Amino acid sequence: MTVGFLAPPWQIPPRAYGGVERAADELCRGLVSRGHEVRLWAARSSTCPVPTSGVIEELDHTKGWHTAPTELFHVLSGYRWLSDQGVDIIHDITYAGPLIGPSVVDVPVVTTNYLPFTPPLPGHSSPDLGLIYQTASRRVPVLAISHAQAAGASGFTPHMIHLGIDVKNTPFGDGAGDEKGPYVAFFGRMAPEKGVREAILAARAAGLRLKLASRVAEDHERAYFEDQVEPLIDGDDVQFLGEVDRIAGLHLLKDAVAMVNPIAWPEPFGLAMVESLATGTPIVARRSGAVDEVVRHGVTGAVCDSFEEVVEGLRKYRTYDRLACRTVAEEHFSTERMVDEHIRFYRSVLA
Repeated sequence: MTVGFLAPPWQIPPRAYGGVERAADELCRGLVSRGHEVRLWAARSSTCPVPTSGVIEELDHTKGWHTAPTELFHVLSGYRWLSDQGVDIIHDITYAGPLIGPSVVDVPVVTTNYLPFTPPLPGHSSPDLGLIYQTASRRVPVLAISHAQAAGASGFTPHMIHLGIDVKNTPFGDGAGDEKGPYVAFFGRMAPEKGVREAILAARAAGLRLKLASRVAEDHERAYFEDQVEPLIDGDDVQFLGEVDRIAGLHLLKDAVAMVNPIAWPEPFGLAMVESLATGTPIVARRSGAVDEVVRHGVTGAVCDSFEEVVEGLRKYRTYDRLACRTVAEEHFSTERMVDEHIRFYRSVLA
């Protein structure tokens, strides 16, 4: 079949941070490897090796790309181009697209939500998407990326497919640390719901160094960083790396004794956790959202119910099984598995 993939006007794959963009790139490449054709509508600067087009060369998604006129122009232009390409099905991961797609094209449309369906907690940065996807679901099948995320949908039942990564080409590490010795890694967004401040405090309480990789670009990210995180960074026990690309991020993870993930929100999936597993690095995380679906407590890390348990989980890093981390990633979170499940889903929709 020929799949039309309609993404926001971001570069796919991303130069550095971008979990959604990485997931889209993996899916497009994986579909091609299975003998299908893909047409990608995104930023024109995208380097995913499939036929790609767009009306925007490259738009920084941290600068509010989804104002209504910009998003609608991008989406409507994308539907016109994909329809002209003769695609069999359109996988739209924008916000506005699934609401209008069925009225402007004669091919089936499906969508994936990469954020919680539930309203955000006060002070958190995620938008309230519940009504958008509840409305879209009347005409468009909606995909969730974890069972926990799907359970938060109100008024409809999403189909669930876990995301996957290229495990085979992910470096496996022994957690040997760097020239200064062992360290714990944090790899995620600079936001209060990601628990960046708590990660620093937990590593400090456990007597471990922390390397922190995170983007600080949007206004809310800068405000949180300057107020809550930057005062705790000393460049020695806590080292801030800023935004890193995928390769640097994987090397950061593979050399760490553990990844710390003290989240305070309903994590829809956690692509960085799967990348950590693939490198052999265990995860110490707060129990929320999809954490239980990714981490096997006591084997590939620790699933914790309090800050004190996070600290204790970090102290026990030697008891976790790095080979089991890699095996779980290979068996449950590979690109191959993700692509096969999407193909079955697309065929069920077309049927």
